[in-house]
Amino acid sequence: MKPMNNTNNDEYEKVPVDVWLDATIVEIKRDENHETTFQGQTTMKDCIRFKFDIDGCEMPHYSRWLTFSYSAKANLYKRYITKLVAGCSEYFDFDIESLKGMKIKLMYSETTKDGKTFQNVEMVRPQGEKVNFDFTRSDIVQDAPPIETEIQNSEPLPFDDAPPPEYRGE
Repeated sequence: MKPMNNTNNDEYEKVPVDVWLDATIVEIKRDENHETTFQGQTTMKDCIRFKFDIDGCEMPHYSRWLTFSYSAKANLYKRYITKLVAGCSEYFDFDIESLKGMKIKLMYSETTKDGKTFQNVEMVRPQGEKVNFDFTRSDIVQDAPPIETEIQNSEPLPFDDAPPPEYRGE
């Protein structure tokens, strides 16, 4: 028996670029100490990446590692969360695992750097409806007393929509 000839680790199953591909999110991997480099600075960050099962492909495909943040500037939030989750907002309380099993459409782009060709997810959209964010939150007090709605003063407040006294016949 001989080992496989794996002299070229740059081989991967290429997908068509600039067309929508049907896929499923099959796994979401997390690396709490992933080494990232930005503008020459290397740091350790909490990151995730998606594993996709693309229709017609034999091998699984992956997204890049993304900083695990729901900040409006984060690629995870801009490229994935806002496109796949209805009712999302910056820093909202959302379990990313809810996207597992979701049917999506992917569009890949291709870039070449230092003679090597790379394919990356350019856009993602749901195949059907977006996942609905569950607005029920465990940190909201359920047995809080009702808010007083009666106004003690009968005089209209300056920001009240009531007409001025001269138009009310006063």
